[in-house]
Amino acid sequence: MINDADGKIIQDEKFNITKKPQFYELFAIKVLIVIIFAVLAGFIVWRVMTGTVIRRQYEEIRKAKQEVENANKAKARFLSNMSYEIRSPINTIMGMNEMILREDAIGVPNEYFMSIINYGYDIKNA
Repeated sequence: MINDADGKIIQDEKFNITKKPQFYELFAIKVLIVIIFAVLAGFIVWRVMTGTVIRRQYEEIRKAKQEVENANKAKARFLSNMSYEIRSPINTIMGMNEMILREDAIGVPNEYFMSIINYGYDIKNA
């Protein structure tokens, strides 16, 4: 206020000062920044967790696959050996049986010969 000599107010000036917030001072921006940091932190944690979990699961799957392959090889070896071990005696038995069935009956009692031939046919049918 400015007063003149008589005490009257010559000019009354009034100044309104308002402070507008800076961009980073706005509440919505602060909330948005917090949300972005939370999402970023969550993404980093998720990435680390999935990376380690996936790596661990892949390693377990690889080990299980290796164990299955080893078991399959052992089974194949076993069956191969057993097949040979079983086939050889059976082939011998079948060959001997064929020799019995082709045997000549001269000089052999008929009942005994028929009994042996019946045994031979039983073996062949089995």
